[in-house]
Amino acid sequence: MSWIEEANLPDLPAIFQALSLNPEALEAVKGLNETLAFGGSTLSRVQEEAIATVVAVANQCRYGALTHGGFVRRHSGDSGLASQLLSDYTQAELSAPDLKMLDFALKVTVEPASMTEGDLDGLRDAGFLEQDILSIVLVTCLFNFMNRVASSLGVEIPGNFQPARLPRTPGCSVLGKRRPKNLRIRPGNRRPVHRVSTWPAAASSSMANGAPPWEAGAG
Repeated sequence: MSWIEEANLPDLPAIFQALSLNPEALEAVKGLNETLAFGGSTLSRVQEEAIATVVAVANQCRYGALTHGGFVRRHSGDSGLASQLLSDYTQAELSAPDLKMLDFALKVTVEPASMTEGDLDGLRDAGFLEQDILSIVLVTCLFNFMNRVASSLGVEIPGNFQPARLPRTPGCSVLGKRRPKNLRIRPGNRRPVHRVSTWPAAASSSMANGAPPWEAGAG
């Protein structure tokens, strides 16, 4: 369900049902998702979903955070990792290259005008190939787009999602109470300051390994 009129397409996840009045746009957006992510990039599925989750948290997109947090748990088999990405990815037990990747994705999301060639060099220094760097950019931009669609149309969380436990940090708020003001990137190679809301997480047990959400029946 969303804030806009929808065609009767119950087999599609909510994000695509919200686009159903424009079938051409619906097919184009589905195709874009299949081409750029959900196994279509040079990244692993966990890397794709880690980017999607961090981007959604930065955008305060509840739908995106819960959906992709669920995919992280499904593809990694690690509910703790999903919780860390939803609360503060800088504290997650990730490799140095993956942390660099998420720093890059966060900067693209919150400070796109400040991007320089040096940011790409940082990914190269971390060991990412040129094709991987392009995938990181495309996956990041794709989910920024999807977050804005979901937030603009009021796409709701699927009812079949199961809540996951997240640590609560003093001073953090739950989505919808207030927008975080302390999200910024420090210059150079230092870790980013990443203080955002602690979010309730969820994951659908029906999500199929390797399948896009519309094939798995999840939102």
